[in-house]
Amino acid sequence: YPLRRQRQMCIRDRIYAVCMPWFFGIDYLLSLIKDDIKFRDSLAKMEGRILVKLNSQNNLLSKNIVMGKILMNFGAAALGKFEIIDLNKGIFKMSSDFEDHFDSFYSKQDLFLLKRNVAMIICGAYEFNYDVNVDFKFDGTILRLTKLVNGRELNEIEKVISKNLTLKNFLFKL
Repeated sequence: YPLRRQRQMCIRDRIYAVCMPWFFGIDYLLSLIKDDIKFRDSLAKMEGRILVKLNSQNNLLSKNIVMGKILMNFGAAALGKFEIIDLNKGIFKMSSDFEDHFDSFYSKQDLFLLKRNVAMIICGAYEFNYDVNVDFKFDGTILRLTKLVNGRELNEIEKVISKNLTLKNFLFKL
């Protein structure tokens, strides 16, 4: 190709990136978490429910594979890598580099709340994937989900959220 044609091809074939407003999103999420933790926990669990629906559209996949796919997505999105310690007992190890990247801008407590929110989404995914209610314990690294009862039912806050957070509008949000 002549040089001019090569230059045109290079311009056309470039890969472009989009800069996300991370700090706005983090600040907004922290305001939600700090203002109404009960609502935020319910919303996070419902986001987990949507992830289960999204990843289990192919009914041939086992529940363990669906859970594995969800956990892998968080690592790919740089929201925390989850290592399964014991899937049946609901024990996971979270590794995250939130502190490395954001400790100049946010307190340790704020960074813990962000990681806790991600862990709560995993909690919701676990509950809805396996149809159980669990006790949630998270120390910043280890997430323990202890099964309480079978049969996951929506509480009043989750019923309101489920009317507005559907698979269709969640995908649009993404």
